[in-house]
Amino acid sequence: MFLVIGLSQISLGQSFSSPITATATGTYTASYVGKPSNSVEYAGASADVGDPILVTWVDNPNTAVNQFQIWRRVKHNGVTGSPTLLTIVGRGVQSYTYLPG
Repeated sequence: MFLVIGLSQISLGQSFSSPITATATGTYTASYVGKPSNSVEYAGASADVGDPILVTWVDNPNTAVNQFQIWRRVKHNGVTGSPTLLTIVGRGVQSYTYLPG
């Protein structure tokens, strides 16, 4: 059995610009789907089998990233389960301990 702990960042109330040409008055909403980069958060996790898992990271330098999601996904006998949101933490909280069980 494998346990995957993931970290996603949330930026609330911030606009990101990409080239867009508005041809009429209206609301333009962009939806992005993808995997966030952890390159600036230096995310990591460590634990021995059966022990609590400590996930640590460094806050994103972009202050608009003000929340982080901690996700769990289990792979058992080659079958990967659905991701489960464990918690959401705010900026400045740079660790989370997952207690398997």
